[in-house]
Amino acid sequence: MIETFAIASAVLGFGLLGIAVQLRRSSLSKLQVRAGDWARGIFGKKCVANGKERALRVLEEALEFAQASGVPRGQSVDLISQVYNKLGGDQRQEVAGVIVASLVAAEGLGVDLASAVRAELARIEALTPEVVRARNAVRVRDGDPYPYSGS
Repeated sequence: MIETFAIASAVLGFGLLGIAVQLRRSSLSKLQVRAGDWARGIFGKKCVANGKERALRVLEEALEFAQASGVPRGQSVDLISQVYNKLGGDQRQEVAGVIVASLVAAEGLGVDLASAVRAELARIEALTPEVVRARNAVRVRDGDPYPYSGS
């Protein structure tokens, strides 16, 4: 079976690694669509398409991960200053960098990231839109300068 797979992949111009990468990309794409569908259903297309808002939510999650990992606030603030002292990058490359950094962090922590992402998606999908929107209303009330904008 494996030999047949290797021969077929060679004929198609892919190595085994290439096939594995294609399969993984497909799995990642499915998770991306699933998360996007959830977010559009809660907050609308405009919110999901707002690159600035998405970047702020990624930053929020990254800071929460840093906090959970014991990174002191001062180090986070220093890093923010260091990043903003450089020219801005390309969104596509930077979002990929976020994913690669997350993959490496998960590997180092011994976390199966795919399983963790599926579990997190299941957790948030179980919340009713009303609950999520109510949490967002609390963010607004508590002075979050960048609450989810909605549709």
